[in-house]
Amino acid sequence: NSYSFTDSYFNDFESNNLKTALNGFNSYYADKTIDNVLLDERPMSELYALKKGQLVRTESEGDMDMISSIGMLSYTEKTYNNFQLDVDFRQGGNSWGWAMVGFGLKKPNAFFNNTDDGGTLAYVEMEGYPNLLGKLPNVANNHLRETENIVPGYSDTWATEMHHMTLIVYRFKVTMIVDGYVMLEQKLGSAYRGGYISLLSNRNNAIYDNLLIRSIDTPTPIAV
Repeated sequence: NSYSFTDSYFNDFESNNLKTALNGFNSYYADKTIDNVLLDERPMSELYALKKGQLVRTESEGDMDMISSIGMLSYTEKTYNNFQLDVDFRQGGNSWGWAMVGFGLKKPNAFFNNTDDGGTLAYVEMEGYPNLLGKLPNVANNHLRETENIVPGYSDTWATEMHHMTLIVYRFKVTMIVDGYVMLEQKLGSAYRGGYISLLSNRNNAIYDNLLIRSIDTPTPIAV
């Protein structure tokens, strides 16, 4: 599809100053990620760093319990309903830690799942399967895991290489595209009203780069 965009936000993380590079973002942290949780504020410098023009999660994996800790950056200057997001990412270490994109958050520090505040997380897990976590219609346990659709070119080193994700949220449907291939499409339901966008990662040395968010113009009424 060809979309008409009304505004755009781009960040290549080329600044030498973390606060300057992440102007408009708030940072949050949780030791253990559980359903229905609001993350606590945490200084950006404790969670992320700029290295060679990329945004890098700074904490190493450590033991399995601590991998689950989440460092979250939410863009708070604007909320998005219909949008296209593009970002380069590296999953990080070859573990079950993930580089995630969150959308539709009613509060910028809300984790995913079935609360009124939380939104939806999109990511590729270490086995190469695309996932959505969030309040999704007709999806068991708020978790969509596409085990029949592994990312193209998957190998044991996939998680340690840079890739590209496109998320398109339009007319109550989300489409995830990874490295140019459509990996999943899912209806969001009539309750979806948009919200904040965030970048989230476990303690897995994830990387983000070249973040582009564009609002999609919807000049005609949207039918659910």
